[in-house]
Amino acid sequence: MAVATNECGTIPELMDPLAIIVPTRNTVDNVARSELVEYKKHSVSESDSFHRAFSSVIVIAQYFGLMPVYGIRGSSASFIRFSWFNPHVIYTALSLIGTFFMTSLCVIRFFKYGRTFEETQCSVFYGCSFSRMLLFLLLAQHWPALASRWEKVERVLAHHGYPYHQRHKFNLITAIFLSVSFIEHALSHVRVIRLAVLCVVEDKMDGICTFFYNSFPHVYDYFPCSIWNGIIMFIINVICAFAWTYMDLFIVLMSIALADRFEQLNRCLQSIHGKHVPPRFWHHMHKDYNTLSSLVKTVDSCITKMVFLSFANNLYTVCIQLLNSLHPPQNAVQMVYFCLSLGYVLLRMIVVSLSAASVNEQSCQVRNILYSIPATSFSVEVQRFLHQATTKDIALTGLNLFSVRRTLLLTVAGTIVTYEIVLVQYSGIHADERDSTAHGVARRYCL
Repeated sequence: MAVATNECGTIPELMDPLAIIVPTRNTVDNVARSELVEYKKHSVSESDSFHRAFSSVIVIAQYFGLMPVYGIRGSSASFIRFSWFNPHVIYTALSLIGTFFMTSLCVIRFFKYGRTFEETQCSVFYGCSFSRMLLFLLLAQHWPALASRWEKVERVLAHHGYPYHQRHKFNLITAIFLSVSFIEHALSHVRVIRLAVLCVVEDKMDGICTFFYNSFPHVYDYFPCSIWNGIIMFIINVICAFAWTYMDLFIVLMSIALADRFEQLNRCLQSIHGKHVPPRFWHHMHKDYNTLSSLVKTVDSCITKMVFLSFANNLYTVCIQLLNSLHPPQNAVQMVYFCLSLGYVLLRMIVVSLSAASVNEQSCQVRNILYSIPATSFSVEVQRFLHQATTKDIALTGLNLFSVRRTLLLTVAGTIVTYEIVLVQYSGIHADERDSTAHGVARRYCL
């Protein structure tokens, strides 16, 4: 005997032969829908499996030295491998060395020319990028096991099918994230490009070296400028900028993949609302819920450090951008860049927060469904299911210091306001010192 619905698929009931479903007006409808269920089951493409949907996202990351695994284009997760003797790992190691080099020079410059909050931008940018690359290298070691675990969960939940158009959804979100990030990063170099052009037109100087010198002063304070080392510095800068965007994108996609699975379970439970189903059905739903809970815990253990770093870095960036807003931009281009950059960081932080919070939100919806079960269907299995749903906290965390829920956005907003007030006061106290430092050190020359 089986329970078949348009959302739950066909769930085999391992029941006693004497156990039957109490006839209701909807029972006939359930049986009639079985053919539709079979059609739905076969119409869902395996390209919407997690491995297939996520493979293109990882391939893009590997062009920038992240997620150095191989076999990612295989038909299943069993093809994924990690090896230290892998060209991708060598590329990642070179990126790490270059980023560590840039971080060290930024730290030296910070202690040499003045310990102001504005001067921390270079150190934080490259330091966080180094941490991101290291975290993705560590994650790559566990990715084959995590992908295989996810694939096993998909087989256990096969009666729910795959999330609808998951691959297209991931590709669309990736395209939007990377496109806006490219525009924002390009605009960040407009001021330096404008200066280089003026040096070429007015002073007949080397515009390329001028661009590199003004883009990476922490490097050329100690090394002579040349086109070749400038290109290397620029590549490292692009890789670091991508790593920042990709970490947020990675958290968003992982959160959506988990939330979609809970949404499938919720739709299944909502589809039997008002219907009398046997206790064995609730046993299967309880098992599915446990399976997803365990998957969230596994994923969280792998990305919890990334979640913490993402929130910390985005919070810092918003604060520094708001602090920079106290200094009026010199021209319209800088005004456009400032507005786009601040809006982009705020929007990205909101998207990351809401996406990660959707895991907790979707898992909590099970409670409302279970509360609405009619008394005739209530059983010990439902009681156990309800107890777990109301007592077990399912959410992504940041180093287990905080759980990502919707209310976290209000906490972050309050933190930004608090820190901004402190920074404004600190900025006013050290204004003269900062201005003299900026006049004596931050000068840029045509080369």
